[in-house]
Amino acid sequence: MFAKLWVLLLPFTFLIASARAEPVAICEEVGGLLFDVKTPDKFYAVGQKVEAGTSLVALFKSKLKSANGAVHVGMLGDIGTHSDLPVMESAVRFGTHAGADLAVTLERGIVILSNAKKSGSARVQLTIRGQATTVDLLEPSSVLAVEVYGRHAPGPLALKNDDPTLFVVMLALSGESALVHQEHKHRLKSPPGPAILHWDSVSKEIEVGTLDKLPLGLRESLAWKKALIGLNLSALKLKVEPAQKLLEAPFKLDRLVSVTAMGARDDLDGLTHAISVSADELVRNHAILVLRSWLGREPGQLAKFEAFLTATKKVPVGRARTVANLLIGWDDHQLKEPTTYEFLIDLLESPQLAARSLALWHLSRLAPAGKDIAYDPAGTPESRAAAIGRWRQLIPAGKLPPAPKGK
Repeated sequence: MFAKLWVLLLPFTFLIASARAEPVAICEEVGGLLFDVKTPDKFYAVGQKVEAGTSLVALFKSKLKSANGAVHVGMLGDIGTHSDLPVMESAVRFGTHAGADLAVTLERGIVILSNAKKSGSARVQLTIRGQATTVDLLEPSSVLAVEVYGRHAPGPLALKNDDPTLFVVMLALSGESALVHQEHKHRLKSPPGPAILHWDSVSKEIEVGTLDKLPLGLRESLAWKKALIGLNLSALKLKVEPAQKLLEAPFKLDRLVSVTAMGARDDLDGLTHAISVSADELVRNHAILVLRSWLGREPGQLAKFEAFLTATKKVPVGRARTVANLLIGWDDHQLKEPTTYEFLIDLLESPQLAARSLALWHLSRLAPAGKDIAYDPAGTPESRAAAIGRWRQLIPAGKLPPAPKGK
C-alpha cells in the first residue's frame, strides 16, 4: 500500500522540487570570484543559475541578470587601494517579490542596478537591513548605483552599544529612477539634476542632492578596467591557495586580495594573524581596514570579535576590549585628552606587533606632523626606540599633537 502511495506521490514531489529550483537570476560575468556565503568554496561561473534565498559575495566584480532578463545587477567590491569607495567585498541575497522583476537584499558593498529592457520600466524590490524600497528604473537607459557600508562611531559608547552606523548612498549614473520607501517617494536623475541620495542610521534623514556632473573619477572607480585584470588573477589564486599562504606571496596585489578575502569569509584567525605576524606594513594596514569594515557589518560584530579573541586566542578579557577600542578609535572628547596620545606612544613599545601596528595606524592619522618619523612596528628594538624618542619629542607628556599646517 505504501509503495503504491509513494508512486502516486512521485509526480507531486517532482513538481515541488522543480518549483523550489526555479532560478531568480543568472550569472553573466565574474571578475575574480563569486561564491555562496553558506559554502565559501562553492564558486559560481558564467551561465550558472541562482536560486531564491542564495547569498552571494563578489571578489571583486560580477554581473548577473534577473531570470526574466529585465534587470542587470552588477556587484562591485574593492581592496582598499583602487578607489575612495569605503567598501571591500559586495554581498547580496536574491529572492522573489510579487510584481517585481527581481528582489535583492544588499547586505554590504555596491550594486549597480540597470534596466535591461528594450522598452518600458523595470522594477527591483531592494531590501537593506530589513527595510524594503521599491526601485523603478524608468527607462532602458536607467542605471542606479547603491552603496551600503557600516562603521562604528569612535569612543566608549560604541563599545557599549555595539551597533555600527549604517550608511546608504544611491546615485543615478544614467537615466531616471523612482524610489518608494514606506511613505517616502523620491526621483533620482543622472546629472544635471537630483542625482544622489544619502541616508544614515543615526540621523535617519533622507537627503537628496543635486549634481551638475558625476564626481571626477567616479565612473573609473566603478568600472575598474585597468585594475580588474590584476585583481582577477590574484582572486583566482584563492581557488588553489589558502588565503594565509598568499600573505607571503611575492606580488603585492596577491597579498592584499588575500586579506580582503579573509574578511569576506569571516576568517578572523587569518586577519589577526596578518596584523600580528606579517612583516609587510601594507598587509598589516590593509588587515586593519578590512577588520574595521568587518566590525561595521552589522550589530553585534564587536561582541563576536571579542569572543573570538578570548575563546579562540585565549586573550584576557581586558586586553580583548583594548584591542576592540584600538580598532574603532577615540571620540572627540578623548582626542582632547593628552593621555590618549601618551597611551598610543606607550603602545609603540609593546611586545606585541599588532598593538604597535594599531598604535602607529592611529598616530599617523591623528598627528600628521609625525609622518616623517621612520617608525617600523616590525623593525629592530633599537630602530623602534629611536623613532619612539622622536614621537615623544613631537607630543610631550601632557600635550596635544601640533595642529596640522594649512588646510
